[in-house]
Amino acid sequence: MPLAWAEVGDDSLTFCLFQAATRPLNGGRHQGGKTMSKRVYNFNPGPAALPVQILQQGQEEFVEFQDLGMSIMEISHRSKQYEQLNDETQQLLLKILGIKSGYQVLFMAGGASTQFALVPMNFLKTGQVGSYVLTGSFAEKAYQEAAIIGETAIAASTSEQKWSRLPAINEIDIAANSAYLHLTGNNTI
Repeated sequence: MPLAWAEVGDDSLTFCLFQAATRPLNGGRHQGGKTMSKRVYNFNPGPAALPVQILQQGQEEFVEFQDLGMSIMEISHRSKQYEQLNDETQQLLLKILGIKSGYQVLFMAGGASTQFALVPMNFLKTGQVGSYVLTGSFAEKAYQEAAIIGETAIAASTSEQKWSRLPAINEIDIAANSAYLHLTGNNTI
């Protein structure tokens, strides 16, 4: 049975939707003897539910990767097995995203907040500004981080409307010397 709810606060709207599976998976038993009688599908921002088969494969390979007698977390990042996994993963990602040859994949720690610094560090040059559309908490954080690195400009803001909407295109004023326009469409925390 689907279940949904919304919570409205002074300046935020939280919406959550999830659905439990109607029958037990694997007879309700998972490896290790733990019982799971229903599976929840998570549509919240951030981490999401994965197929049980993927979780089980990850569980098995976390303990012993490719019959090596150790976990992928324990082998050297310079080992043949790790390099093979890394290369295959990069190639699959390029293929799935349809990225043309000549590009490389960089796996790095950090989430969207890391990009708040990386975008201006890579695109903001002397004599240019980073233009920001302020649409909520993450947009403000991105703007503040960029201001540490270089010159910034607010192209539009919906703060007076308590972040209840994105600005219309005709409300966005992009500076002539703008290196980029940053817009956060989802400020869900």
